[in-house]
Amino acid sequence: MGDKRELRKEALNIRKELSAMEVVQKSKLITEKLISFDGFHKSKCIMAYMDFKNEVMTGFLIDHCLNLGKTVVLPLIDSMDGVKKIFPYALIDRERGLKPGTYGILEPVKEFSERIDPKDIDLVVVPGVAFDVKGGRIGYGAATTMFF
Repeated sequence: MGDKRELRKEALNIRKELSAMEVVQKSKLITEKLISFDGFHKSKCIMAYMDFKNEVMTGFLIDHCLNLGKTVVLPLIDSMDGVKKIFPYALIDRERGLKPGTYGILEPVKEFSERIDPKDIDLVVVPGVAFDVKGGRIGYGAATTMFF
């Protein structure tokens, strides 16, 4: 477990050192790669995340998806029976549909969003601090129960 913590700390330090311009440039490059992916073109409903602390900026992807008429789903962390769970909500109103939530991360406002059945999601873009070559993810370490 110590190795994982050290790797997380090292990756976060590297990311923290990126300039705002580097984050924008890298985010645009990642977005271009993602939208050229065949799976993206076939997807009608895409779940993304709202970026936080120098993560890949997802606004470019979200705007592109909305311009193409794709459904954009974002996670909403809510407690159910004392357990934090992630629920998918489609972004209906981009202007009024987001507010700071858990950890200060923008999340959907229920009144301006629509809860989506997870089975309707075609593609999920997952944030992570680091990934291995097989796609294994190291996140921030917060425990949250997924809706899946």
